[in-house]
Amino acid sequence: MDYHIKSFLDKFFNLKNKNVFLKECLIESIFINTNIKIKPEQIEINKKSITVSAPSAVKNEIFLKKQIILDNFLNKTKDNISEISWR
Repeated sequence: MDYHIKSFLDKFFNLKNKNVFLKECLIESIFINTNIKIKPEQIEINKKSITVSAPSAVKNEIFLKKQIILDNFLNKTKDNISEISWR
């Protein structure tokens, strides 16, 4: 019985680790291409999109290099994220 509980809880642990990994990769991609540091709390990951909460100047800089950032991010993660949006 303990094994089933452990495997069930491992699914949530792996999901959390995946989100942490994706956020770290996005933060790195943004920094490499814009020299802007974003905090993990400013990033929200959904199934196919990423939402970044940041000041207007930061959002504008990310928008200008959006495709480069997204390409760099996808090369690192091999994930199915297709959009970066802002809040």
